[in-house]
Amino acid sequence: MTLAALILDYRKKHGLSQRQLAAQCKLSTGYISLIEKDVNPQTGKKMVPTLAVLNKLAKGMGLTIDELLNTCDDMPVNLSEKTALVGEDGFDELDLEIISIISNLSLHKKKEALGFLRYLEAREDM
Repeated sequence: MTLAALILDYRKKHGLSQRQLAAQCKLSTGYISLIEKDVNPQTGKKMVPTLAVLNKLAKGMGLTIDELLNTCDDMPVNLSEKTALVGEDGFDELDLEIISIISNLSLHKKKEALGFLRYLEAREDM
């Protein structure tokens, strides 16, 4: 069984929408949709989720990561260095995207971004 088929089957058995499963797994609705389609729209190739994403899926579906991996046939997993940063006590996917964007900025733009982030941090929410 593929990961896409496992997720679709789980959703149907439990009467869940993609949005509900995403909330349960602490992932975005769009990401659940991409996994079900099994195609990365940027590359046109098979989706290869990170170990952190697989762990969130497993927890959200009431499985261990071992059960999830053993249920899926020959599933590729992305074990990139950033997966070590993601976890219950680490960064989430949004944090990593922000870090990635900032790391590619010039020194001047990094200082500008830092100033803006400090402004946002100090500002009272409306």
